[in-house]
Amino acid sequence: MQYQGLIALLAAVSAAAAQPTVPDELAPIKASLANSGESVTLELHRVEGALRGVTRPKLQTAKAGCLEQVALYRRAIASQQPQPTYREEPPFDLGRDFGPPQDWKAIVTAAAEPQAEIDPNATPSQSKICFVRASLGTTQCTYFKDLFKSALAFQGLSGLSIVPLTSEPHPTNALLMKAVAWYPTGQLSETAIWNYDRRNEAFRLAVAMESPEVRIVSSGLLAGYLITADWQWEAGETRFGSNHKRRIAVYQFNARDSAMGYHKVLEYITASKYGPENDHTIDSEIGTIRKRIIRAR
Repeated sequence: MQYQGLIALLAAVSAAAAQPTVPDELAPIKASLANSGESVTLELHRVEGALRGVTRPKLQTAKAGCLEQVALYRRAIASQQPQPTYREEPPFDLGRDFGPPQDWKAIVTAAAEPQAEIDPNATPSQSKICFVRASLGTTQCTYFKDLFKSALAFQGLSGLSIVPLTSEPHPTNALLMKAVAWYPTGQLSETAIWNYDRRNEAFRLAVAMESPEVRIVSSGLLAGYLITADWQWEAGETRFGSNHKRRIAVYQFNARDSAMGYHKVLEYITASKYGPENDHTIDSEIGTIRKRIIRAR
């Protein structure tokens, strides 16, 4: 990808400002263009962000021209990059665990994993989950982009399973969906949980979230709780070159009124730091979580 058009516009910016060199606030943009990294789309994103931060009145005309050029590059890249390929997964039988009625099924249509560099600004995902009851012709559909409040185009299914949310005194099963959203340099783990509202014969969303670690506890002292652990960044840390503290959040399921789903009851930052690849930090923190829950009751 060549940036000659943008570089020429930056030269025009210099002339407009009557300076022999590019103005200070635009210098990083030119350097970025001259030394573009692996991802063209990410470079354009950084360029656009830097341009939008330019406020000097003399530079506004050239700034507008640069932004137009960025938009042209974006459209050219989007036309060359892969678009999501969607596939409908086999129906997942729900009647055995939530019946009667016995004919509820969950049907997911989701994006396949991208095999090449993707555009983070592509059209939002069309992945969706539908709850279908054939005998009554009932269909409830929800798009992943709405579930997870995500604009990422590539959202795929990791798996569906039935999980117990509580065992006593009000046993409650739920449908757990694990999903993944891909972006140019990595991916996000997504989780959604639905329980069945027998009174209204409908599946209700209990929670939907992005988190690399999610634990559902259905028995014992923490029965009815859901726990998540997310990275807590501190100054000077790098993504994989540093250990990180975790932000622990605990949610409680309302077993008496399942339509209310989960609500947050506890949040704290861990005292210890954990390795970037450690995805068992909830195990390490479970004792602290129990003590904090007991104190909060």
